[in-house]
Amino acid sequence: MSLKDTSLRNKMLMVIGVGAVAMIIMGFIAIKNFDAVEEDWSEYVQVVKTKQDHLMDMRSEMGYGGAIHKFKNYVLRGKEKDHDKYMVKAKTINDSITKYRALGSLTPTETSALDKVTEMVEKYRKATITAKGLLEGGNTIKEIDGSIKINDSPYLKALASLSKELDQATSQRTEALTSRV
Repeated sequence: MSLKDTSLRNKMLMVIGVGAVAMIIMGFIAIKNFDAVEEDWSEYVQVVKTKQDHLMDMRSEMGYGGAIHKFKNYVLRGKEKDHDKYMVKAKTINDSITKYRALGSLTPTETSALDKVTEMVEKYRKATITAKGLLEGGNTIKEIDGSIKINDSPYLKALASLSKELDQATSQRTEALTSRV
């Protein structure tokens, strides 16, 4: 039986059948692509969220009540417990930096900023050791405070650049995935 001999009704049913099969195939492809986009986005969000969590840990461990505060308390009071608390906070900050780096896919800005934060923790650690030596040497608190000066602004800028970098990366990824969808 040839296509010429087929009735118009049967020809229409064949066209509808072929169209339905094509639509089903396209639907499966669309669902597969959507699932891939969703999985890609979920993985990305998990990495960014984890980076943001580590950044928040760094900020909170450094700021008011954190490492810098404990360092200053040690310089002003000379109590060993403040020295020890600084060392614990410094370790926590360094652990967060290590975990952040371990996530991989770091931009040069992130690498540089993390290096800066690591440098700050080390400067304060060395200053703590210096303060301890000066205290043991009988220097006054005023003398110790005057001899140890650390400019925090480059380190605060480094933390801000990490935040900005994560925001930009999220925006760029959102645009890329939106166009893919």
